[in-house]
Amino acid sequence: METLKFIRERRQKAKKNIEIFQNSRDFKEMRQHEKRPPKPYRDKTFLYIKGYDSDTGNRPMPSGTVFWMSPDIEIFDGTTPIANNQLVAGKNYQIAVTVRNGGDLPCYSCHVELFICNPSLGFDPIHGTLLGVQTAQVQAQGDTTLSFPIVATSAMIGHRCLFARVFSFVNNDLPMSATTFPVVADRHIGQQNLNIIQQNNFVKMLITNEFVGAKNFQVKVVPRKMDVIKGTRIPQLRRLISPLEAVVLPDFSVRALKANAGIEVNRMRASSALLLNPTIARSSVQLSVSDRMFIAKNPNLEVSKLNILAPVRKNLWDFKLEKGTRELEVAIPDFKLKNNEAVVVDIELTDTDQNKLVGGIRFVVTA
Repeated sequence: METLKFIRERRQKAKKNIEIFQNSRDFKEMRQHEKRPPKPYRDKTFLYIKGYDSDTGNRPMPSGTVFWMSPDIEIFDGTTPIANNQLVAGKNYQIAVTVRNGGDLPCYSCHVELFICNPSLGFDPIHGTLLGVQTAQVQAQGDTTLSFPIVATSAMIGHRCLFARVFSFVNNDLPMSATTFPVVADRHIGQQNLNIIQQNNFVKMLITNEFVGAKNFQVKVVPRKMDVIKGTRIPQLRRLISPLEAVVLPDFSVRALKANAGIEVNRMRASSALLLNPTIARSSVQLSVSDRMFIAKNPNLEVSKLNILAPVRKNLWDFKLEKGTRELEVAIPDFKLKNNEAVVVDIELTDTDQNKLVGGIRFVVTA
């Protein structure tokens, strides 16, 4: 109670001082000279994690925003930032999370959580691992960076997605939900979903429907120009990219895998209820080269029970997802890349019922 009383008194005093200053002659002359209205006083904290470089915490994010490349979440191998989220078992890493306060009151008790999970389009904490929780102070109109030291275990190896969440109980600055991570709508959550992968490969990722009932979704592969990531702070990635400005995007292949209770990547039998317009690949059907590669890599797969998503257009798929989490496998085609060449593609998830982008992941495809 004493703490709450102290905070209220400081809040009232700060508000009174701002009002006195804004009514002063010096302030009015300054604003008249600058010819712009005074910034309104925000009598609270305003905690957020950037979703993109120019982000100021306003939500929901603008339509079409790439929010899965938060500049406020970085992985360091020692003192050097690494170019992707691929961890090696037994190695020590530092994950830096920057949290910001756009309010005019300081936050003296700010909690920051860090989660790691499989690559995902949409996410809930149930399918992730909590790496740690830290407490920090964030001054008004300021920011602070916290470092989470981790030792990668065998369960963490490979491509991973990172989520960070910031909140304060004392200041009643809380996330929208305790059980889901609506990154687009909630300023308290940041996502880092960058992966470097070789061409002619397969990637598994999670897809989550956080709603009570079934929803219609669309998966889309979007090529990005090299200048999208030329300005990255990761020097290794800058050196990797050569100027491939015009790339003909080959056909990707997306398959719906089994509904996940616990993620069973070895038993890839899909639920037929997953698809809106399922095209079932049966052994009697002539399969494409990529399909044959997929089956060759998974000899125990029951082909008759594999749901292959039929694209609406090239690299665009519609399907229906029941509540919960499913697994998709994406076949990365052969781009005919040479050494030191790369292609950048985003895989986007759209809630077609609301026409809203709800998830994404970025792949830098190399030779």
